[in-house]
Amino acid sequence: MTDTELSDSILDDADLSHAELMDSILNDTQLNGSVLTEANLERADLRRARLQEAQLNKVNLSEAILNKADFLKADLSSAKMVNADLSRANFKNANMSGADLSDSKLSIAIFFETNLRDARLVRADARGAKMAAADLNNAALTRVDFTGADLTEAKITQSDVTLAKFNGAILRRASLEGSDLSECNLDIADLNNAILIKTNLEGSHMNRAKLNEANLQGARMRGTNLSRAKLGNANLAGVDLSDSNLEGANLNGANLEGTDLSRTHSPEAVLEGAAMKNARLTGANLRKARFYQTNLEGADFAGANLKESSMEESILKNADLHYTALDKANLSQADLTQANFSGAKLVESILKGAKKEGANFEGADLTDVKE
Repeated sequence: MTDTELSDSILDDADLSHAELMDSILNDTQLNGSVLTEANLERADLRRARLQEAQLNKVNLSEAILNKADFLKADLSSAKMVNADLSRANFKNANMSGADLSDSKLSIAIFFETNLRDARLVRADARGAKMAAADLNNAALTRVDFTGADLTEAKITQSDVTLAKFNGAILRRASLEGSDLSECNLDIADLNNAILIKTNLEGSHMNRAKLNEANLQGARMRGTNLSRAKLGNANLAGVDLSDSNLEGANLNGANLEGTDLSRTHSPEAVLEGAAMKNARLTGANLRKARFYQTNLEGADFAGANLKESSMEESILKNADLHYTALDKANLSQADLTQANFSGAKLVESILKGAKKEGANFEGADLTDVKE
């Protein structure tokens, strides 16, 4: 039956298991409830075909054309769909676990609540795909292009997502726990309230990304670009953000306790009301950063650039600020009890109303300090 013309046919509930339909034309064909288990439909043309609740497990649809086809609630488990064109197709509530969609076109396709667990989508084009609440746990997603895709509440745990593109994608409340997103592009992506516990984001680009109230506890983020990102009330406790770019990032109210921010490029970062007890900021560029009412108790700023920073009413008890540059910094009303400012430069800084009991200013440059 290879190279067969079956366009516009009504084949509902037909048993076509193991059928050889390679290169066949089935445009607008109705196959609802049909059985196509292990059928060979390689390079078949199924544009606008209707296969709702069809049994297609282990079917071969490699290089097939499936534009606008309807696979609602179909079983496509372990299906082979390599280099197929699935653009604008409907896979809502379908079972595609273990399916191979490598190099396929998924643009604007619907995968709402679709089971894609253990599936392979390597190098797939999923731009604009509708994948809200999809299950992509343990999936192979290397180099997938998710630009503009909707992955709201999607489950992408323990998955290989390296080098994927998520530019402008929506990942609100998505779970990415334990996945590898290193070297990904997440510029302007919406990750508000996302779960990124123990996720690897090293070397990723997250310029202007939204991560408000996201849980990033234990994530690996060394060398990440978070310039202008919004991380309000995010949980970054214990995260390694060393050597990252946080220029102009908003971290108001974020949990940064024990976080490593050493050598970060963070000028004009906003950290008002953040919890930063015992955070490490050695060698960081924090020029013009805002720390209003921030808890920095025990934080290590050794060698950091804090010129023109704003630290009013912040807690710096037992903080280490030796050899820091604090020229024109505002430390008014701050708690500097037992803080170490040895060798620091505080030229023209403001210390009005600051608590300085036990603070160490040995060798510090206090020229024109305002007290």
